[in-house]
This record gives sequence, C-alpha cells and structure tokens, in this order.
Amino acid sequence: MQRLNRSLYTVSQGEVVTVRIQAVKVANFDSYVVDAIVQTPVSNNPRTYRFTALKPPGRNHRTAVSIFFPDEAPDDAEYRIFVSGDQGGETFDGPVVHKADEIEDINITFRVN
Repeated sequence: MQRLNRSLYTVSQGEVVTVRIQAVKVANFDSYVVDAIVQTPVSNNPRTYRFTALKPPGRNHRTAVSIFFPDEAPDDAEYRIFVSGDQGGETFDGPVVHKADEIEDINITFRVN
C-alpha cells in the first residue's frame, strides 16, 4: 500500500486492507462502508475493519467512515483513523476528526494497481 494523500491510497489486487478507528475521549460511535456495503468490525478494541481489494487494476474501492459525537462528549474528543495493507508499506495516519470539525463522514479511496 502507498499513500497518495490522507484520503487516497494505492493497493495491490488481493491486498487485505485494515482500517483502525481510535476514539479519543468519546465512545466508538462509528461505522464503516466499503462500496456501499456496511462492514462488521473484526475487533472492537481498537475498532478495526478489514476488506480485500478485489476490483480490477485501475478501479477504486470507495469507502466511508461515519462517526458521531454525542453532545456530552468533551470539546477535545476526536477520532483518529489508521490505514494499512498486508502487502507492504507502513501503517499510515489517516484523517483525524475533532468534535469541533462537525464532520460526520470521512471518505477514503483505495485505487487498485
């Protein structure tokens, strides 16, 4: 896996992609969708999702992390997203969303090589 920017990555066909969502000062109020299919977490501590990049080369897997901050969450609460693949590369720091950002969806695209 290679990172082009915090929301665009290149992956190999067949690569297993891991997306980890770390909730800071807030409970995990998140969901993850890959190509419009809601994913089930493989771990809850930390919240972790996995999928295999199966599209043909040149095509994209479009994914989205949906998050929620309840009113009682402190102002400095945040979600940190980490992305990695099983065919090399590192664990990349993805987007960080703070409560004050008022963002509910984070789009991440994985382009298959």
